[in-house]
Amino acid sequence: MSPLQVHQFLAICLLFDEEFANLLGLNHDEDEWPWEEIARCGLIQYDQNGKFHFNHQTYAEFLVALFIFNLLKTVKKLSKAQIDLIIQVMKEYKFYVVRMFLNLMLD
Repeated sequence: MSPLQVHQFLAICLLFDEEFANLLGLNHDEDEWPWEEIARCGLIQYDQNGKFHFNHQTYAEFLVALFIFNLLKTVKKLSKAQIDLIIQVMKEYKFYVVRMFLNLMLD
């Protein structure tokens, strides 16, 4: 799993939840994660309780937009979970930054 894929998984977990990320087919086996590369990126930190957060929520929103953009570009048939993700992002106000990034990517 690449650092980008891990960060996208974590972004979807943050903005949605881990169960939803799993439905999207994202791998969450932390033993396979390239921890050294992830640490070097500096996008996420862990608090004293072991819970992660992005240094800025905009990073997570960009990564979710990138995930959706890549789905739209490469997947011939979307799964129900992928369609649900796109619909939720398009409908809910709280995802306006994700929509903004997605719009820029689609231009």
